[in-house]
Amino acid sequence: MIQKNINLLVVDDSSVIRNLISRYAGSMNVNVVATAANGEDALAMYKLYRPNAVSMDLGMSGWGSEDQGGLECIRRIIEFDPEANILVVSAQTDKRQGLKAMSFGASGYLNKPIDADKLFAALNDLVYSDH
Repeated sequence: MIQKNINLLVVDDSSVIRNLISRYAGSMNVNVVATAANGEDALAMYKLYRPNAVSMDLGMSGWGSEDQGGLECIRRIIEFDPEANILVVSAQTDKRQGLKAMSFGASGYLNKPIDADKLFAALNDLVYSDH
């Protein structure tokens, strides 16, 4: 079980995935403070709620990109808050994209499809590790 209060922002262009992550988070006593379907909304929600964890899809539209809005969103959230804890949750299997996300400031990476146990382990790692 998660040991401290986690306030999570869920960012994914798929409402199915947003709902799935929210449902998994609820079963772990993680408080989903907001969800967003694109990078622009995610940045606004981050600034409003200041969550201590973010799950971020990479393959979203946003800021003029067809499928790289997640990377730009990571960059902008980290620019706003260098201490942000961002867990990339993505179907993209290209290791370069994962490495790029990490170089932009993401703290962890989880491949879709996800399950509750994998999400639990990743969030625990995100919040408790000294990344």
